[in-house]
Amino acid sequence: MQSIWIEAKEKGKPVSGREIVQTVLKKKLKYGFKENPRSAKEQQLQAELEAARAKAERKAKEFEEKIQSQEEKLKSQAEKIQLQEEKLQTREERFDTQTEAMNQMKAAQQKLQHQVLVIARQLPSK
Repeated sequence: MQSIWIEAKEKGKPVSGREIVQTVLKKKLKYGFKENPRSAKEQQLQAELEAARAKAERKAKEFEEKIQSQEEKLKSQAEKIQLQEEKLQTREERFDTQTEAMNQMKAAQQKLQHQVLVIARQLPSK
């Protein structure tokens, strides 16, 4: 519409509203009822924005899935480590029990050896 006003101003004619409407309709009929180029550019930018947003959302979803997968792997590894620690603790307890039993056996053996020596001293020698 501004171009109509500019054209009329250049020609030095006063322009009525009716002339503007007629000129606009003539141009629309001549060039078709296409949207103005600025609107098309805006739509293109909007479409690019939507595509970028969709891509970002997809990447974010993939990233979240990777994080979740890694968390599950870490949980699995933590469970394995816990089981290994429990096995090690059981072995240590068993080792402690065996060591204690060996110490008791050594003490009993020493006591028996001492008793044997005491009895041997009491026997008459040949």
